[in-house]
Amino acid sequence: KINLSGSEVVARLDRNGHLQLKASPAAQKENPDFVIRHVEDDGQFLAGYAGVLIASGARGAFTSNRADAVTSLRGEGLAYSVAPVPHPSGWLEVNRTLLNDTGSLAAGFGINGHISNPGDGSAAIEIASLRNNNVMVGRLRSFDDYFSSTVANAGLKGEAASRALETESLIMKDLETMRESISGVNIDEELAQMIKFQHGYSAASRYITEVTKMLDTIINRMGV
Repeated sequence: KINLSGSEVVARLDRNGHLQLKASPAAQKENPDFVIRHVEDDGQFLAGYAGVLIASGARGAFTSNRADAVTSLRGEGLAYSVAPVPHPSGWLEVNRTLLNDTGSLAAGFGINGHISNPGDGSAAIEIASLRNNNVMVGRLRSFDDYFSSTVANAGLKGEAASRALETESLIMKDLETMRESISGVNIDEELAQMIKFQHGYSAASRYITEVTKMLDTIINRMGV
């Protein structure tokens, strides 16, 4: 039922008979993550029989955006991962048989369906040689060449973007200066105009005062 629910979660049993829940690709292409965002049990399957959640209902639900989300899961952090995994390759793991006995790794090519001879590392050598062989971009470049060209292209694009930003910033600054020169107010010019009008007002005031004195002299003192 979980696999057919359309909830972008796949349930399966591992080789040890343990229940595993894994996120599948999101339906929205703009959000192609592999993250289980919410797990809630309305019964006792996940909380009781499977032992995934500590309790059923909303109280025991797992919600990925909570800081204490791991407290809703059983297993003491040994059987699950709650960090976002950007690619399904993040779920790959090395077989425990190889971890326990590295000598069991087949590093050579078998002959006619038989296992390789002890000490045969021809397969490992072939794998290691992939680093320098032309296997990328239609077998025209090696891994190192492809990586170097990718890094160089990213650096060139970053430098071009930085220069474009600097150029656009200078253009914007020039346009703002031009706008201020046309429609803005120049404080120095306005202050000079204010001082000029103030002096003009003072001169007119003195002129009126002198004319008043002259009229007073003519009318009151000369008997006109």
